[in-house]
Amino acid sequence: MTTSATSNIKGLDVLAMVNVSTTSTAKWEKIEEQTSTTFGGSAETADTTSKSNGGWSTSVATTRSAEVSCEGNYIEGSVVLNKVEEAWAKGKEVHLRLYKDTKGNGYEALFSVTSFEISGDATDVAKYSITFTPTGVVRVVTASSTEDSE
Repeated sequence: MTTSATSNIKGLDVLAMVNVSTTSTAKWEKIEEQTSTTFGGSAETADTTSKSNGGWSTSVATTRSAEVSCEGNYIEGSVVLNKVEEAWAKGKEVHLRLYKDTKGNGYEALFSVTSFEISGDATDVAKYSITFTPTGVVRVVTASSTEDSE
């Protein structure tokens, strides 16, 4: 019996990165002070059940959607976080990449900033919470496809 070597991916390695370049060459920088980063994908389905399915429901995926959320400690002078806040305020898109491991695998797309929150508790540091929704196709990126664009 052959087994493949696997290892857990640390939560620290799941990061939201923003393209901060003003040229055609991407320059990816992480949103500062992230404490939690989440990617969620879903699909709508169309029912394809017929009498010939042997009593089983069948379906086909029709449209997909995604969402990235990110939370962290809000600090003064956060260059990337300020860029995201400005995009939210002006209704502009953000070119976002979510890394799901240290190899460079993840997802990339243009996103709208659909929620931007800053909170401050008397007994804690200021926090931010951001939600991004893609404005089009979300591209799956692999380590080999990211090497020349970083």
